[in-house]
Amino acid sequence: MIDFKDKKVQYAIIGTISGLVFLYVIIQFVILPSINSWKENSAKAKTVQSKVAEMRAIVQTKSIVQNQIDAARAALKKMDRNIPLPVLGNYLLGMEQYIRACSQELDVKLSAIAYNNTMSISPDVSEFKIYRVRVNVLAGFNEYIKLVRNIHAANQFCSISGINIIPRVGSPSAHNINFIVGWLIWSDPENRPSFLIEEKK
Repeated sequence: MIDFKDKKVQYAIIGTISGLVFLYVIIQFVILPSINSWKENSAKAKTVQSKVAEMRAIVQTKSIVQNQIDAARAALKKMDRNIPLPVLGNYLLGMEQYIRACSQELDVKLSAIAYNNTMSISPDVSEFKIYRVRVNVLAGFNEYIKLVRNIHAANQFCSISGINIIPRVGSPSAHNINFIVGWLIWSDPENRPSFLIEEKK
């Protein structure tokens, strides 16, 4: 039987109670706050990680879109080199120089280069039109073919149509040939994409 009057027993009881109180204090004020803090930090970490994942996805998407924009701009810049702009509001001067340059070193005599008309491509394509000039030349068939090849080689957007070959009596080696050359042009050159306008300055 335990003698509660015994000093050793009393010290043991007091020591046990003190240990339990100390353990309670440790659990209540150290361990539990640490667990709660860990839970809060863990939740915050998950939130931050989710936000970081969202930001990465946005950055990757932006990068993909930017690459597509850059590729489209590069393609448009390359195409724009073959789309003439008016000189003092006039396309014909540039077209005439172009055709004369293509006829150099060929046995072709240019007799006339005149404005023919400007055509819309389709209701769905409003950004561009076709500017057409009629060309009259005196040339043999082979030289005419070379001229057409030069026109196409220098500008992939040029088109040849309305070819009319009139034989000359007494001169079978040369013919009067008239045809139409069409160029792709901007419907409104002043409102073409701004990065193209800046590049021209």
